[in-house]
Amino acid sequence: MQEEEKFDFFISHASEDKKTFVKPLVKMLTNNGFNVWYDELTLKIGDSLFSSISNGIKNSRYAILILSKSFFSKQWTKKELETLISKEVYNEKNIILPIWLGIDFKDVYNFSPMLVDKLAVQVTNNEIEKAYNAILNKFEDNVITQNSVEKIVNDIINFSKDDRKKYILDLETRIKNLFYYSKEFYEWYTSDDAFGDKDWDDEIHEKKDFELLTKYNLPVGLSHNNEYHADFDMKTIIRLCKKWINQKISLSEAAFLEYMLDDGIDTDPHFILYGELTKHLKDHHAYYSSLAGIYNAGIKKRISEVELENARSKAFAKFYNIDNIKIE
Repeated sequence: MQEEEKFDFFISHASEDKKTFVKPLVKMLTNNGFNVWYDELTLKIGDSLFSSISNGIKNSRYAILILSKSFFSKQWTKKELETLISKEVYNEKNIILPIWLGIDFKDVYNFSPMLVDKLAVQVTNNEIEKAYNAILNKFEDNVITQNSVEKIVNDIINFSKDDRKKYILDLETRIKNLFYYSKEFYEWYTSDDAFGDKDWDDEIHEKKDFELLTKYNLPVGLSHNNEYHADFDMKTIIRLCKKWINQKISLSEAAFLEYMLDDGIDTDPHFILYGELTKHLKDHHAYYSSLAGIYNAGIKKRISEVELENARSKAFAKFYNIDNIKIE
């Protein structure tokens, strides 16, 4: 199955505001590397409007609301707003970024008193850069950059003995909760009565997922393949993570841990290692710095590129039992 695309922003707007404000703002966002759900960029001939917009809202980190008098007069934008508020309630996270385009407090209050409480930026049609900077500031407050990852890794390197003990306890709890959640979800999903008399039901699926995430104290948005994973995998990851934090992990063990987290069991590596969701990493630079932290924080000596690639090749072979390679 093709993975659904993940967007940084969903743009909710009235068509009357496209030419003068929305399109230039979207261009500024995309030119600066953001992935935007915007009807003119995303919708293709033959697409279902309802399904595409629903998926856009569901798979976007944030929603930019271009609030204007035209927005207030549309039924469709009201439906988008209702859906976005429902998503906020479900995820228990503020995702709506309002832009007041040519309107004031009274206009917004008359439309929806609830929206007045949300921090917004007030602009006119020629203040696109002002809107962009406000969005950028909000986005950067909620994403993990490469520098942030490297700071976390450096903190781990300089941990005291007590810091390492506490971190290991938290780490082990995260790993166990994730595996227990995954196991229970898998057992429910593969049962005969998971969806009653239906083959599939999105609402039941999402409700069960939320129920189990809550039960095991895991965050909504966790990336994990809910297939059955043996207790042996869990124990192996815990064992190697303990050696990682205590700076006693060998190169072959570090490569095996990296492979297990990144590919082998298809889990959320940054959450396991650092307690933050992988989806909050800003880009691939932050992602690879997160994985590199296994080596940088866990191994004291310098590693050459040749040594690293050899270790990774052996880790792949070990995981799939291609060769009788023993992890040290």
